[in-house]
Amino acid sequence: MKKALLAMLFVSAASASYAADVSPTCQKYFDSVENFIEMAKAHPEAKAQIETLKTQFEQSKTQITALPAESQEQACKPALDAMEQVTAQLKAAK
Repeated sequence: MKKALLAMLFVSAASASYAADVSPTCQKYFDSVENFIEMAKAHPEAKAQIETLKTQFEQSKTQITALPAESQEQACKPALDAMEQVTAQLKAAK
C-alpha cells in the first residue's frame, strides 16, 4: 500500500507541471485519482498521507486545467496510465 501511495504522489507531482476546459482524458484521470483517494481511506496505514495526496492532487488539477486541450492530453495520458496500473495493483493485492 505504501508503494502505491508513493507512486500516486509521484504521479500527482509529475502531472503538476501540466489546462481551461478539461479534456476527456484528464477528466478520466481526475476521476481515477478521486477513486484512488477513496480506496486509500479504507487503509489505516494510508490515512496520514491522504491529506497530502488530496492537496497535491488539487494543485495538479488546477495547473492542468490552465493548459490548452492538446497540452492537457499530453499531460494526462501518462498520468492516467500510471493511475490505472496503481489501481490494478491495489485490486490484485486484495
